[in-house]
Amino acid sequence: QAQFFGGDVGMEARLEFGSFLRYELKLNASRIQLEEFGKQNLEPGTRLSGLAAANLYLRGQGADVNDLSGAGSVDVPNGRLYNLPLLLDLLKVLGLRKPGGTAFEEARANFTIRGPRISVNRLDLFGNSFSLRGQGEMNLDGTDINLDFYAVWARTLQVLPSLFKEIPAALSKYFLKIKMRGRLGAVQCTKEPVPVLVEPLKDLLERMSGKKNPADSTAPAPAYGPDNAPRKAPLPAFFG
Repeated sequence: QAQFFGGDVGMEARLEFGSFLRYELKLNASRIQLEEFGKQNLEPGTRLSGLAAANLYLRGQGADVNDLSGAGSVDVPNGRLYNLPLLLDLLKVLGLRKPGGTAFEEARANFTIRGPRISVNRLDLFGNSFSLRGQGEMNLDGTDINLDFYAVWARTLQVLPSLFKEIPAALSKYFLKIKMRGRLGAVQCTKEPVPVLVEPLKDLLERMSGKKNPADSTAPAPAYGPDNAPRKAPLPAFFG
């Protein structure tokens, strides 16, 4: 256990030595101060505040990244996320020219790791002006980014009296799909209207309107069970 950027971090690890090394670890972090984390890990001028929690479960063998597997999550229930590098690219393609005054107040992410590839099952960013839901894949080293984001303007909830499966053409401008491709530091974002209310967008609207609990059964399963033990069912077991 240790103190980390004003918060608490705990880790459990197991190593098995034989003809080759096998390892398994579980990490939990709580009450991490984003402002302190940003000062020491992000570019000068990046503005973050609030508290974050995260968990990570990994297992593998040897030094080959192809044998790596795991899952994790990050949760910022109440904070301020301003000019993170990838957010700037998203804000630019949305036509917002003053990103310093635009903040996301809540962020939640769930991901899984298989070899060198990380799958982002859900990335939610909620703000007063608009909200985003993202999903997709990228390499652990930040290359080959293939993420899709759905953007919803906050006023949309006032425009739509109920959730539609088909959106009138006049309202399609309130729903956008943003494709992010490339690598960290050099991404390309393109946008397109979404004429049909696809499932990720429908779920985001329900979440924004408070009709769906964040812990709904449709959400990806957490990396840890009720007893705080890592869920091992999807992963090949080699410990007891």
